[in-house]
Amino acid sequence: MISNLLIAVITKGMIVEYVSNIKLCQRDGFEEKLSLKLVCRISLNMAVESMLDIIIPCRLKASRLREKMLREVSPGIPLIVKTYQNTLEAINNLEYKFRFRIHVAIDSPIVGLVLQKYCIPFIYTAEIHTGGLSRCYEAAAILDSENILVVQGDEPCISSKYLAPIISRYIGGHSPQSWDVVTLYTQNNLSKNSVYIVTNNKSKVLYMSRMKIPSSAIKGFLKIHIGIYLFTRRSLNAYHQIECSISKQEDIELLRMITHGFTVFAECISDDNLRIGIDTEDDLLCYQKLLASQ
Repeated sequence: MISNLLIAVITKGMIVEYVSNIKLCQRDGFEEKLSLKLVCRISLNMAVESMLDIIIPCRLKASRLREKMLREVSPGIPLIVKTYQNTLEAINNLEYKFRFRIHVAIDSPIVGLVLQKYCIPFIYTAEIHTGGLSRCYEAAAILDSENILVVQGDEPCISSKYLAPIISRYIGGHSPQSWDVVTLYTQNNLSKNSVYIVTNNKSKVLYMSRMKIPSSAIKGFLKIHIGIYLFTRRSLNAYHQIECSISKQEDIELLRMITHGFTVFAECISDDNLRIGIDTEDDLLCYQKLLASQ
């Protein structure tokens, strides 16, 4: 029954959203345990006023670590599922209260089957996207999103501590006209796959690179980018429409915005704990050990 349902809805541009009826039963006074009885709701336009859409891009064919989104980080829990679960927990733990939706933007029915098993809402997007932001653009267009928070699918260590400074830009009194994109950086956790940023004294990003910049900086002074972004509909549309050769050379999507004069801010988070983005087999092993030790 479930697989037939998936085949019926897994077409480009479709949204699959699961709503558990456990809360409904609790509200009606029932205490029986339910075994994942679900309602599937399909819509092509689910926009809600003052809604923050959180989109997690998920590409099956990763270049550095084969099918990493489906690799298990703990027994029975794939990477993309862990990132979704931690994102939801992080949002719920924020002191800010606001309306939001979370969807995973996928490019493969294989991933859809996995997400379906865990009752995770997803949007089926085209396979042609080579970057996460491009995939999120398509998903945001389907959702008719006004404000979009992008959380990379290979960043499972996300927490409310990471999201607090970026969400404050969304509901903390900052005018949307004062920024185009807000992202994050930390000064810990150097790795060979880090992306480095340079900002001015007002936190505006001047440049990003996979080379250490400034080149003479030492550990503790380098700013390491974290793959979380806050866009408006206008700025994400602009991102999709512009091209940038430097962005392709550096393999950094956000350089499209920076080199075309858009205002990109980077908020600093201080985190003494290990932050792991999963790019290599060693990263995966390290995160598996971290979870096993908790």
